[in-house]
This record gives sequence, C-alpha cells and structure tokens, in this order.
Amino acid sequence: MKRAVYILILLAVGLTSCKPRHLIPVDDMADIYFDFYLADRYLEATDKHELGDSVKIYIPIIEDHGYKFEDYQATIGYYLHKPEVLTKIFDKTEKKLVAHKERLSALIAKELVPFLISAENWTSCAICAPTR
Repeated sequence: MKRAVYILILLAVGLTSCKPRHLIPVDDMADIYFDFYLADRYLEATDKHELGDSVKIYIPIIEDHGYKFEDYQATIGYYLHKPEVLTKIFDKTEKKLVAHKERLSALIAKELVPFLISAENWTSCAICAPTR
C-alpha cells in the first residue's frame, strides 16, 4: 500500500511539472512579446484601445507565429515557475525593441530629416509651398 501511494505521489508531481506538449521556445516568445508591444503602441497612438479586450488583439499575433492561444497559456503557466527563463525572454524582447528603435531612428535621420530641411522640397511640394 505504501508503495502504491509513493508511486501516485511521484506521478502527480511528475505530471504537474512536465513541459507542455506545445511549449513555445524562448526566441519565439520574445518575438511574440515584441509584436504585442508594437500592437499596443499602435492601438495607443491611434486611439483604438477601445477595441476591447487585449486578448482579442493578441490571439491573431500568437496565431501568426504558428501557435494557438492554448499553447501560449500553457507556456506561460510553465515559464512562470522558471523566472530565469522569463527574464531571458524579456531581455531578448527588450533587445529586439532597442534594435527596432535604432533602425527607425536611423531611417528617420537618413530619409526624413534631409527631406524636411531641404528648401527645394518645401517649395516644390504643393501642400507645403507657401501661399502667395
């Protein structure tokens, strides 16, 4: 009887600590969180945050990465017990966001600023040209 109880306890512990069948890898989770952030910023900038529950916005992002919402939920449930992995995911996400910001800043500096400060562009632009 003691042996059966011991085996049941081991099975219960083993089943609750197992990885989910469809565990989303760290790099993919970082990509998903990157896209979550961009979607949030877009909704915030366009005053479309009243669209409702953010889960409705996040589900298509998760699916675009090839996963189901259930996979995401199970993965988060698993990673919550592994804070070092969550930290790694968020560090990777932050690095992606910083790199994205730097690319955008470089693009703006390279393309937009010269255009905006060029007197030729201001006078040749029908919308921007001064009225006489």
